[in-house]
Amino acid sequence: VPGIKTFRAPSMMLFWLATALLMMSADALSRLTGPNAQRDIPADKRKRWGKRLWQAGFAVSGLMVVAGVAPDIFLNLWDSFFGAGGGAEAGNLANRVNDHSALALGFIRGGVLLAVLVYAARKWLLDEVDPKRFGLALLAVTCVDLMWVNSNFIKVYDPARNLGQEPAVAFLKADTSSFRVFGLPGTYERSIMQYHLIETADGWTDNEYRLYREYRGGDYQNNPNLMAGLKQNPDGSVSGSNFLDMLNVKYLAYRLQGEGGMRLAPNTSALPRAWFVAGWKSEPDTVALEKMKRLDFNPRNLAYVSSSTPLPQGFAADMPPATSAATVAPQTPGDTATAVRDSAATPAPPPAQASIVRSDKTYNHLSYTVENAKPGIFILSELWFPHWHLQVDGKEATLLRADFAFRGAALEAGKHEVVLTYGSPWIRTGFVVAGLSLFALAGGLFIIARFGRPSEAKA
Repeated sequence: VPGIKTFRAPSMMLFWLATALLMMSADALSRLTGPNAQRDIPADKRKRWGKRLWQAGFAVSGLMVVAGVAPDIFLNLWDSFFGAGGGAEAGNLANRVNDHSALALGFIRGGVLLAVLVYAARKWLLDEVDPKRFGLALLAVTCVDLMWVNSNFIKVYDPARNLGQEPAVAFLKADTSSFRVFGLPGTYERSIMQYHLIETADGWTDNEYRLYREYRGGDYQNNPNLMAGLKQNPDGSVSGSNFLDMLNVKYLAYRLQGEGGMRLAPNTSALPRAWFVAGWKSEPDTVALEKMKRLDFNPRNLAYVSSSTPLPQGFAADMPPATSAATVAPQTPGDTATAVRDSAATPAPPPAQASIVRSDKTYNHLSYTVENAKPGIFILSELWFPHWHLQVDGKEATLLRADFAFRGAALEAGKHEVVLTYGSPWIRTGFVVAGLSLFALAGGLFIIARFGRPSEAKA
């Protein structure tokens, strides 16, 4: 196929092949069983076709069974043509046969199922035109084959074999506060933390959100923005990375060469999952990201609000942070938190505080109670996305894009109920289109049943 190598997954060509075979098979079936089949295909021609089908079909079926009974014959032929005198591929194939008999069982199964289909095609398509019986035989063969394939391909196994729980993982599971873990490259497999329901800020997927990719610096191996400013303290803890702090990364995970277990370094400057700042500045996204990389940026007392999500009336475009110090209340477990952690490794605390209590959290619904003494920006360490909807004290409000990547809300001084819910218009549009399509299909079927097909009506 021209240009197939430019596709992301050239192996999808197999689906095109299957589609072509299905279309040709459907056309052949229509010709054999259609209203003009008896007139256009006389009995002698059907008999001749049946004989050829019998010979070719059972010959191939027999060869497959022989290959299944004696797989070495096929392996030797494979090696002579493709293995180049015992290459790695032939060796791997031989291992599969020896260990699991996958090749032998596959050949035998395919040969038997092919023989059944050849018999059904000869019996009910060529000798006796009875497509219903042939369809039932085809359905039975398909169901048997699918059950066989799925029972061997999809298996439930003990995850502990590959996702064993290390002492460090047990420690993280015992921590009941809301936090994320950032693992240095090679620390753990992608799925182990998710399996143990531990949130992470690292990793990479093919469908990674572009906003987050830019936030961490684009390079998921080195993560230049996340690692900038990070330092190790004398007690083994780490601190100093604003980008990790804003991600609510409480632990840095790593491994030392020659050691089997995973190690954890507490991040003493980590911000809670939600915090409040009384200083803000409206900037374009790219400008905000560059300013956030500066050493003098402190996310505890200044928030950069994207100019693409305008502040509500009554809020100035810029509100510089105050410089006076303030007493910081201790942070409690869970999502009940003050604005910052009182730590020597933490930059200067914010001049204004807010009591932030999480009321509810599900996948599509988040609610917080925020009590703040001054106007400011409530920031949630969750990625901004346009289909999240914000309500403040029961009224619709503009969801801000704060500090380039996060969700934010502008709050006047006082006590507020902040609720975020997810609702994609594309999902609603999909339901509407699906409903209209079903309605149109039902209407078409009713017209056909009531008035007949157009050709029949015309006749």
